[in-house]
Amino acid sequence: MFNSDELVLRLVSVYVAQMGLAVIFAWGFFYFSRLYARPFLSRWAVSWGAFFFVCLGMAYSTLPNSMRFNSVFLNFLGSATYMTGGFIQSAFLLLGTYELVKETKLNKKVVTRIVLVTIVLAFGLTALYAFDSTKFQQRYFIRIGLRCFITAIVFIGCGVVTLVNRHFGEASFGKRLLGIAFFLYGVELMVYFVTVVVNVLGYDFTLTLSFFGVVDLFFITLMGLGMIMWLLEDERMKLKQMNAELDSFFYNTSHDLRAPISSILGLTHVARLETGDKTMVHYFKMIESKIKKLDEVIGDILTFSKSAKLEIKKEEIDFNFLLKEIRSDLRFSEVATKIRPVYRANSANVLKTDAVQLKIILNNLISNAIKYHDLDKDDPFIEVTFVKLGNEVTIKVIDNGRGIEKEHFDKIFDMFYRAPSDLEGSGLGLFIVKEAAGKINGTVTVASELGKGSTFTLTFHEVSCHASIDV
Repeated sequence: MFNSDELVLRLVSVYVAQMGLAVIFAWGFFYFSRLYARPFLSRWAVSWGAFFFVCLGMAYSTLPNSMRFNSVFLNFLGSATYMTGGFIQSAFLLLGTYELVKETKLNKKVVTRIVLVTIVLAFGLTALYAFDSTKFQQRYFIRIGLRCFITAIVFIGCGVVTLVNRHFGEASFGKRLLGIAFFLYGVELMVYFVTVVVNVLGYDFTLTLSFFGVVDLFFITLMGLGMIMWLLEDERMKLKQMNAELDSFFYNTSHDLRAPISSILGLTHVARLETGDKTMVHYFKMIESKIKKLDEVIGDILTFSKSAKLEIKKEEIDFNFLLKEIRSDLRFSEVATKIRPVYRANSANVLKTDAVQLKIILNNLISNAIKYHDLDKDDPFIEVTFVKLGNEVTIKVIDNGRGIEKEHFDKIFDMFYRAPSDLEGSGLGLFIVKEAAGKINGTVTVASELGKGSTFTLTFHEVSCHASIDV
């Protein structure tokens, strides 16, 4: 069994641990306030900083008389420290919550006035009966009971606001944990207040030292974890919303641009046919070429936006039919008619994956093979192979076109990168291939030799349709 001094020292050690947590949380929330530009987090950081002084004052006041200076002034200062810290802790918790809910930052003068009033109130209450040894019960009620009561009301109120207010975002785990920790900590402080009132009224009721402080430490830890988890979850939701808005902007803008581009292409085609001036025909062809390139870029943006927004849907696909459909879409290309397609159809070529993403991948790989082919060769061809072993599917697109230098292998899947840069293209095709492959948990690799051709290999498993990129 522990004697009374040993129990008191154990309680002091709990306060010291709480001081450590207060410093960590204060620094963390100040850092997050700067990182995410959220002023209310700096208020909560100050609240944690003030809690450090609450624990410091409580630790000193709890020390055995043999370990404290025999000074009335130091005893008063210790009490004033935790009273002031407790009031400022409550004030800045309320200020931060107010700024979050109202989505506005309070004027510095207003905050300064609140701090000054809080400090004056704390010192004034601490000074009551401070030097009258016969007023122990009154001092006990004001310094412990009143501080616990005010702090309890603040934490219970903030807990309720956290749980029900829409400005705290969705009902995420972090939000619930934070609100529940606020509320329970407030309830615990209210229990301390009731204990003080009961003792002042003359009833002998005390909480064991093992309870007093340890539960505090537990709830404080929950509050810190809840705050951090809620903040990260909220940032994730905001980022998701911003990405969705950006995707929508890309899609709508690109879609709106295609209509006038189609009109311009039609007008230049008619003008080219009607004019007999060879110079004008040449210029119109150049205009058409540039407009088609712009249309290609917009088409790639639309494809990427479509790929990014669609949810993965696993379904059974007849690969023979899918490839035939892709070739049909590309049949209007003048170059495509001069290239020999190679594919060995097989009724067993059936797989389960997302049809939209797979079509995006194959369409880009085949159209690239057409675009960058070498028609000067005797037998230009594009071969597509399909191999399924168990649940692993390997699809290859092979051509004997211009090929790619090895120095470009690590960059060709980057956005807007073209190798070599003098070739026409948006630089988005292979980037879209990489992103779409990642959505079906696939990998895309390239093997190529300049002047001889390229082989792009897509590998994925039927059973996995989760986002992952490994190129």
